[in-house]
Amino acid sequence: MNSVLRLDEARRQHYLKAMGIPMWYARATLPGAKASPEFDFSAFEELQVEGPSRQPSGAGVPANRPVRAAADILKQVTKDLAPSEVGEKTPEPQAKAPPPVAPEQKPAPEVAKAVEESVIPADSAPLEVPEFCVRAYRAGSYLILNLAHPEIDAHRESALLGNIATFCWGAAPEFLYEMAWPVFTNPRLPGQDLAVAQRVLKLSLQEYLDTAKGLILFGQPPLWPSLAEGETGEAGQVLALEKPIRVLATWSLGEMLLAPQRKRDVWLHLRRFSGIG
Repeated sequence: MNSVLRLDEARRQHYLKAMGIPMWYARATLPGAKASPEFDFSAFEELQVEGPSRQPSGAGVPANRPVRAAADILKQVTKDLAPSEVGEKTPEPQAKAPPPVAPEQKPAPEVAKAVEESVIPADSAPLEVPEFCVRAYRAGSYLILNLAHPEIDAHRESALLGNIATFCWGAAPEFLYEMAWPVFTNPRLPGQDLAVAQRVLKLSLQEYLDTAKGLILFGQPPLWPSLAEGETGEAGQVLALEKPIRVLATWSLGEMLLAPQRKRDVWLHLRRFSGIG
């Protein structure tokens, strides 16, 4: 019958420490924590192994049994053998460290190519990426683009536009869509430059231009040369749109809320552009 290796708490902690396994147990009750048993191992003395004949001081362990290394214990457990049935310790083969990589060695061509393609040159200039957010509306027979102001809440801008549309055209504006640019925060990613942003905005407007009598820009996104406030022009010349439609550029809704005196100028611009009496 195989003898049983009995471990008391001191011996268990000694083996765990020898194997490099950190030990943890509750020492104090945390405020608000669920109740748990408190353990006090202060009475156990740390075992110091001085040699093969060192005797452990613990109840339940024969006095003539030496303390064995943790590697021996693990090997015996895996083989289901007791310490007394294990013969002389056979030397274990030592793991050989991998040979150092010489400085002249290079990675495989496929890996090197993938790394080279994924790295962006430090001296490469970022693309010209515009930053803006526009909201499109339809009021009466007019198409409206409002350049969102970073300091003004969208609800306040919408309320102001509702008052303007009701007073000028007798109908509340219809919200169509919102377009925020760039798509990604990293300006080096492709597909976010000025030409792409112009193309995307033109396509987003295309389906609404056929029924629109004019296009009103409350603020101007940084895509085309800016017009002076109150200036009008043709969409083909100002915004590079194929549809022959008149365009009015004036203050944005946010700029009117920040400086209320601009509302009078906008009112005059709208009267002249829409033919309001």
